[in-house]
Amino acid sequence: MFQEPPAVNLKKFTLERDLSELYDSKKHIEELSGKIRERANSGAVFNTSSSNNMISSVSVFIGEERKKVERKFSLTLRQGRFLYNLPFPTADFLSILSIMEKVKIN
Repeated sequence: MFQEPPAVNLKKFTLERDLSELYDSKKHIEELSGKIRERANSGAVFNTSSSNNMISSVSVFIGEERKKVERKFSLTLRQGRFLYNLPFPTADFLSILSIMEKVKIN
């Protein structure tokens, strides 16, 4: 026979967790100072948005010859703005932080 669980009268629930141990600011700064640019002949197709100076999606083709399958990734506004400002393969490398500052991503 099915028994109902006892009624719970929960009016307040408090949870406290210190996340500072998960965040290593030194490592974070080092990662943001890394320099990047678009890879030449990467095979990715960037689809630009008609407004906002951003990439709306990225298409990648997987497979060979006629058996290629397209994988299309829709991007968020921040991701699209970041990729739009990624230096071309022939341009100088830029730090991740400088690209983020350029597009006002914090």
